[in-house]
Amino acid sequence: MAEEHREEGWQADPDVVKAREESRPGFIWRESQVPDYVLPNPLQRERGDYVEDVDQWREHRRELLELLRTEMYGRSPGQPDSLNYRSVLEDTSAMGGSATLRIVSIDRHIRAGSTNLN
Repeated sequence: MAEEHREEGWQADPDVVKAREESRPGFIWRESQVPDYVLPNPLQRERGDYVEDVDQWREHRRELLELLRTEMYGRSPGQPDSLNYRSVLEDTSAMGGSATLRIVSIDRHIRAGSTNLN
C-alpha cells in the first residue's frame, strides 16, 4: 500500500471532494478542472524589462513584497497595547478521550479599537 501511494502521489478522499462539490457549487475542487495558466516571470518588471543585476534585484524585490502586501496578504497591524485570553470551551473527552479540545477567544486591544479572534 505504501509503495502504491508513493507512485501515484497524494489523492484527496473522493467522498470529501464530492461533499465539497455539493456544498459549494461553482468552486473548483478537482485539479483536472483547473484551467491552464502561466505564472509571471518574477524577474520581469511591470514595465517589461528584466532584472539584470543584484542592485536591480534588491529594488525589484521591494516592489514584489509591496505588491504581495497590498494585493494578497495585507500588513501586520502591529503590536497590540494588550491581549486578553478567555477560555470559551474545554472538552477533555475530545477524540474519544485521547485529546483535550480547547477553544480560546483572544481580545486584541489597540488605541484605534479592538479585535476579537475566536
